[in-house]
Amino acid sequence: MNPRSPLVKRTIRRLKRRWPTSIVLKQRERGAIDIVTGQQTVVTTPLSIRRAVLLPQSNIGTFVYDLAYLSGATSNMTQGGHFVEGMRYILLDGADLGAIVPRVGDEVIAETFSAEVTTVQEMDRGAGYILRTREIVGVKNVT
Repeated sequence: MNPRSPLVKRTIRRLKRRWPTSIVLKQRERGAIDIVTGQQTVVTTPLSIRRAVLLPQSNIGTFVYDLAYLSGATSNMTQGGHFVEGMRYILLDGADLGAIVPRVGDEVIAETFSAEVTTVQEMDRGAGYILRTREIVGVKNVT
């Protein structure tokens, strides 16, 4: 057994006791495909987690523009825009998940935000998971 594994578990549990936030992790799974219309049915499996650790959100700004914006020095900024995307890390205890393993593309819903999982990093021997999420804007938080 790795000697650091109990230290990681103990640290996660202390953080959960100090800053608990309840979230719902929705795993997307492929359902059946309708042969006539070609529409794919997406099935989501929700998992309620009572104590997850949400780290502070950092906002990443991006500037998106069209080729016409670059070519005309005198043109106004009608072909571009500045977008801010929220990025947040979430720590999950492996004991709270059981046999479920978070995947990229899963959805995390909390009281104040909705986010999509962009990267998943497993901690030492399944002690927990670090999820990097991207905020979903304009969606109602439905659990």
